[in-house]
Amino acid sequence: MRHPFELDPEIIHHIIYSQAGSVAKALIELIMNSVDAGAGAVILEITPEGFTCRDDGHGFASHDDVKRYFGRFGTPHREGDATYGRFRLGRGQIMAHARTVWRSQRWQMEVDTRVMGYEYELTEPGEIQEGCAISGDWYEPMSTQERMSCMQEIRDLVRYTPVTVSVNGNVITRKPEHEKWDAEDDVAWYRLREDGAVSIYNQGVLVRHDPGHNWGCLLYTSDAA
Repeated sequence: MRHPFELDPEIIHHIIYSQAGSVAKALIELIMNSVDAGAGAVILEITPEGFTCRDDGHGFASHDDVKRYFGRFGTPHREGDATYGRFRLGRGQIMAHARTVWRSQRWQMEVDTRVMGYEYELTEPGEIQEGCAISGDWYEPMSTQERMSCMQEIRDLVRYTPVTVSVNGNVITRKPEHEKWDAEDDVAWYRLREDGAVSIYNQGVLVRHDPGHNWGCLLYTSDAA
């Protein structure tokens, strides 16, 4: 009899904690998941004690969806059904920073890696949650400075995503076609910063800053044209 391979808890620990960066990066992963779920809007609230993230995407339609796409790390997206994600690993980052409750359609999933380990509680509360709503309590409360830095990092990184993103009541996204760019191609948009560095946006997300000397000739050529 054939049996599927199982994922050892140490591997799940590695996925959740070793890849976890800043709180902002973890929240950005949730925004990207919303985009991949077909959402048109994401509403994010960040407080010193926790956060909420709600979207109007398609969510988890069935028990099988929950088991396959939430309960299993690494289930690949099908070709063309995701803008950002590929192996559905990014949600693990927020689990390193907060105890979380995920609600979608009929389902509610509770995760607390410090108390429950690498298991989740799946229930049916009896109310339908359109899209997906995630709430979390930080394991370590955020200071005012940490929260402001987190919000600024999110603004910088997802400014041109193809959905409307609001953070604490303020829409932070812009339409890239309404912006002036120093250069554009089929891969990304490029903006020259005052310090000489080049900001590179791919699919609406700031992917990196490059030293200006790496791109200076390209930008001057583009301007001259």
